Amino acid sequence: MSTKTNSRQVAKSVAVTNEDIKDFEYLDQKGCHIYHQMVPSESKEDFMELIK
Repeated sequence: MSTKTNSRQVAKSVAVTNEDIKDFEYLDQKGCHIYHQMVPSESKEDFMELIK
């Protein structure tokens, strides 16, 4: 997700809009576990915590 109008940065190279957040919340409610991890050597981060 790249930076665009009305987005906010939640990680070094990830920016989300309000619409993106709603989509991620929907997926989370359906039981999908979403993580942020740029490269395999980095630890996974719970994406839902990043977008709060």
